[in-house]
Amino acid sequence: MPESTLLEPAMLELADVHVRYGNIRALQGVSLRVDSGELVALIGSNGAGKSTTLRTISGLLRTTQGAITFEGATSPPRGPIGSWRSASHIAPKVGGSSAA
Repeated sequence: MPESTLLEPAMLELADVHVRYGNIRALQGVSLRVDSGELVALIGSNGAGKSTTLRTISGLLRTTQGAITFEGATSPPRGPIGSWRSASHIAPKVGGSSAA
């Protein structure tokens, strides 16, 4: 990664994000950085936290710890930023199967 990119603010950054469903730890210590112009895919097995990560970034789930920064705005530790819900940068799931 070029040094100049590290000095610029990330388009999206998660820092030590934790999410719980009641007593269940859904995400523990998730950190990532996405710079402008990058394409990122989350891959993993069922139950790995892909959908939970996207729902948290979108503001549908609340963090219990950590911070999410999107285009310079940092989320409060325990609450979604409503304007993120309309972010066109995030597409949780495209396509799907139909019942026959």
